[in-house]
Amino acid sequence: MKAAVMVAFGDKAVNEAASCSATALEHGAEQVKIITRNYGGVSSKQASRYAKTKLLDWTEFTEILYLDADTRVTGPVGAGYEIIADGWDMAIVPSDNQGEQLLWHVDKPEKDNTLLELGYIPLQLQAGVMFVGRNERTKAFFHAWFDEYCRYGDEDQAAFLRALNRVPLKIWLLGKPWNGGPVIQHRFGAFRETN
Repeated sequence: MKAAVMVAFGDKAVNEAASCSATALEHGAEQVKIITRNYGGVSSKQASRYAKTKLLDWTEFTEILYLDADTRVTGPVGAGYEIIADGWDMAIVPSDNQGEQLLWHVDKPEKDNTLLELGYIPLQLQAGVMFVGRNERTKAFFHAWFDEYCRYGDEDQAAFLRALNRVPLKIWLLGKPWNGGPVIQHRFGAFRETN
């Protein structure tokens, strides 16, 4: 089943995810799920990152379009599901932030340690929109992503790169229209709650 999954913590995020899910159903998703589990003692941001890295544990779908709650699907997304059906593990858009802007939003110790551990300058990927196929590789990757996220507990993109280094995946790079363009619009945290 071609599913769209969102994570939403806090009233603003839940409202955004409801709007997002409606647009996903209009443009190719057959089912949607909004993960809203509540966690004590952590911020909404931390809870959402935690849930995102547990995506395969908390869903049963085999072909997933993960969407940040502040996105809107405005064009057909069937091609992304077809990429997964063709045997790719993930389809994702590279971030605009490369080179000197790589991991600009990540605390310096985590950024520096990530680059040291990798031993190379990676291509930063924007994990706010991604197609994922459920298989042994992606299950191992998401477990590694969760482990890496828990090391610092802040942003998820450096953890994503460290996990990808541990568990390489077959990744199809999508173009900008799929994350911040005419297929999937993205407001990049415009509604985010501060707590």
